[in-house]
Amino acid sequence: MKGEFRLRVAYAKQGRGRWLSHLEVTRALGRTVRRSGLPLAVTRGFHPHLKLATGPALSVGIAALREYFDLYLTDYVPAMDALTYLQDAQAELLPISQAAYVNGSLPSLNAAIELQEICARIQSAGGDPRQLEAAFADLRTRERLEVEQKGKTKVFNPTVCIPKDAKAVRKDDTLSLEFCLRISQSGSLRPTALLAALSREMDFGAATWELERTGLFVIDDEGVWVAPL
Repeated sequence: MKGEFRLRVAYAKQGRGRWLSHLEVTRALGRTVRRSGLPLAVTRGFHPHLKLATGPALSVGIAALREYFDLYLTDYVPAMDALTYLQDAQAELLPISQAAYVNGSLPSLNAAIELQEICARIQSAGGDPRQLEAAFADLRTRERLEVEQKGKTKVFNPTVCIPKDAKAVRKDDTLSLEFCLRISQSGSLRPTALLAALSREMDFGAATWELERTGLFVIDDEGVWVAPL
């Protein structure tokens, strides 16, 4: 079957892969799909390149449980077969878990994804999980939060950027916090900036958070959060 087919692929960014930049991730995915032997679509023009589009960028140092990219094929290949080809060619630090065809008329991943779910962990931190949840809830109700991003001071409204309260859990000497943030085309509150503000509230000092993005979501016509795949 000929045409152009939009294959959506889910992958993770684990272990040392967390230290890859978004550009490095995109290049590694490009090498994977080229090695796969799939019938790849390319753009037209003097400098054709793969028709491959990733989702929202992830900062260096943040792991990811389930990220996505869209790949365009010139021939139809059953999704399970395409997944096998991609997994045979995948990079160790970016393991692929799922592939399925999606409607070609859907918005791009960057345009469609509006929410991200983050799990943050901090070692040897004082404070009770309930206190951490309360501090997060208090910060979320504020109408103004100033943060430093790329050397500039930016102002965000937490009541808009943070859609719901967080969940905190302590296990041994590790304190975990699960929370969600909105993703905006005009600029998003970074999880690292939010956690820096929260650390000041909790007096965590120089302790650092280990972050993992555990989910990305679109909002359907009924306001329900759904995964892109």
